[in-house]
Amino acid sequence: MNKAEFSREFAQFRKVNTSWKLDNADGIPSPAEIQRAETLLGFSLNKYYIEFTMEYGGGFFGYADVYSLDQTSDFYIVEQNETLMEYHPGYVAISDNGCGDSYVQRIVDGVAQDKIEFWDHETESIMDGESYENIYDFLCKEALSRD
Repeated sequence: MNKAEFSREFAQFRKVNTSWKLDNADGIPSPAEIQRAETLLGFSLNKYYIEFTMEYGGGFFGYADVYSLDQTSDFYIVEQNETLMEYHPGYVAISDNGCGDSYVQRIVDGVAQDKIEFWDHETESIMDGESYENIYDFLCKEALSRD
């Protein structure tokens, strides 16, 4: 799913969910904030994640949380991953389900990949069959839908 397709889905979601607002979203990051987070994390974030946060920020988003690049946020991606990366090295978490599990992207050659996978905290492994093409696909299925 690309940004334009997601934007259409999000517009439809907002028509149906008229009381839902972006008022509590974290701030839009500056290029310096993106670079700072990447430096602290030790790898580059992928283009879709950066594109999303530059448009919507992060934090509460629909029925999901998106780790953000806002250093003042409880959802700051660097702080969220300080402990989590010990449990799933080679991955970066961009969201969680509130029950200890994470939605993660594999880090390959110093870059977080587009695909998002589900990390189960009980088995300490990636769950087969539960993955998303990119952050837009993930959010359409997890944040904008309650099926």
